[in-house]
Amino acid sequence: YLRQNGTLDGFSFDCEGELTAGGYTIHCYNSNVHGHEDFAAAFANSCNTAFSQIGLDLNRTEFAATAEDLLFNRELPLELPYSKSSFTLNESSPDALTMQTAIGQGDTLATPIHMAMIAAAVANDGVAMTPYLVDRVETYEGTKVRETAPEEFDTLMTAAEAATLTDLMQGVVENGTAKALQDVGVSIAGKTGSAEHGDLSEPAHSWFAGFSNVEDPDIVVCVIAEKAGSGSEAAVPIARQIFNAYYNN
Repeated sequence: YLRQNGTLDGFSFDCEGELTAGGYTIHCYNSNVHGHEDFAAAFANSCNTAFSQIGLDLNRTEFAATAEDLLFNRELPLELPYSKSSFTLNESSPDALTMQTAIGQGDTLATPIHMAMIAAAVANDGVAMTPYLVDRVETYEGTKVRETAPEEFDTLMTAAEAATLTDLMQGVVENGTAKALQDVGVSIAGKTGSAEHGDLSEPAHSWFAGFSNVEDPDIVVCVIAEKAGSGSEAAVPIARQIFNAYYNN
């Protein structure tokens, strides 16, 4: 939306808890009715219907291109085996699939390390770094044998886009679905998610991705709790324990 419109100003949506298009209905989580929202409120509330409408209004080819800019359908610079994230959408995609895709559902697949890389890029003025597993190797006496030097991987977004996303993600913690992180004692920017999977009779996967000390970021945390419910129910409390361990252990 930001890339196709150049600004978030002027966005307005009235959430009634559900949205129907092409014979398919999307519901907000627990059919919550969020009422009138600007973009920041829709983001903070994780409003499915607002983002479903955004998806319907977007140029779908450009939508897919933006996803690939964010490393979907691309190889990640990882040393260990991993599952490649997937995003499929084009101008002929039906409304139902487009609405689902706009809220991270549909045929979209993503791994926690990928979401952590995106969150880190937001924290790093748009630049994604190459993940590594070993910071340094020392002898038993503490003599450093070697140390890994951080390397830039790719620029995923502009610094201005990263700043806009940071503001939106801070709103999630200050006013939205990740308010449980407010008492960590440091500023946090993040986003929750609830991802349905193959068995719709079971709870959704619970997601959180974000970073701490927003002014001079320290760490990125990405959590997926499988079949655990909404992001605020399971993933946020786990992330809270990680942030607390880092800052308040």
